[in-house]
Amino acid sequence: MKNKIKSIVGNGLPYGITFFGLSFMIGYFFHVDLQQTLEMSVLLGIAALLINGFIYSRFSKPIKSLNEISVSLNNSELLLLQSPANYLIEDSLVPGKLFLTDLRLIFKSYEKETISQKEHFWNINSITPVDFSWSLWNSGGEFILRSESQNRLMFEVDKIKIWKTHLSK
Repeated sequence: MKNKIKSIVGNGLPYGITFFGLSFMIGYFFHVDLQQTLEMSVLLGIAALLINGFIYSRFSKPIKSLNEISVSLNNSELLLLQSPANYLIEDSLVPGKLFLTDLRLIFKSYEKETISQKEHFWNINSITPVDFSWSLWNSGGEFILRSESQNRLMFEVDKIKIWKTHLSK
């Protein structure tokens, strides 16, 4: 719970400060009473912090439950990287865990309600990196891959630089 609050505040803080500053300047330039300007600016800043913090908190499932997801590897397969992730499927972000091995990229979704885990995997030689985008406020970001069948695969992860290093080889 402590990490979730930290994530919400960390992601929302730049927006809260920005909205506070903008509303304060608007009140100042339109000669609104200083007390009213401060009250409105603080309320707007807190609202912007909370709203954007919730929106930009990356993972919609608790990290603890996502960390419990594991995958079975083939005998000769070597696990290179694993991380909680969101996978964009039909305009919906699906929470789960992303695994990178020397042979495959594997996404295993997690749905607590049904306790079912769906596994998607792609041969590492059949995917091509297209784009890597960093978040301005944390070490995460998103990346887009193109599969051999020209399907667009989009993932959100933490530590995007490490994923880019491994996938760009």
